[in-house]
Amino acid sequence: MDVNSNLPSRVMSSLKDGLDDSLVQEFGSGLTLSFSRGRGESSRLPVELVAVDEGVPVLIYAIAVLEGEKWRLDEFVVDRLDGEDLSDYAVELANLMIVENGVMKDGADLRGVYVVG
Repeated sequence: MDVNSNLPSRVMSSLKDGLDDSLVQEFGSGLTLSFSRGRGESSRLPVELVAVDEGVPVLIYAIAVLEGEKWRLDEFVVDRLDGEDLSDYAVELANLMIVENGVMKDGADLRGVYVVG
């Protein structure tokens, strides 16, 4: 969530506040957490992280849904792009590429395994 801190403070505040009353459940691969939100207008947060697991790109991103007038976190996804199980979860920011709206912004340069843009 913190990598998306450039979002307007009211949006970040409502996303974080919404976590307090969330029911979290695994969805799909077990690397997707669903926050059991109603279906409304949804949007992927603009900043995503890219990692590499056994030479395969892994996308880490969040999806928010608009509930009334507030955005709430709906899903947190860790997606190994070949569909295989993750063998090593990158936890060090130095090993992650930060991508915002399709442009590499910071972190590890993983453009050799993941095409940005």
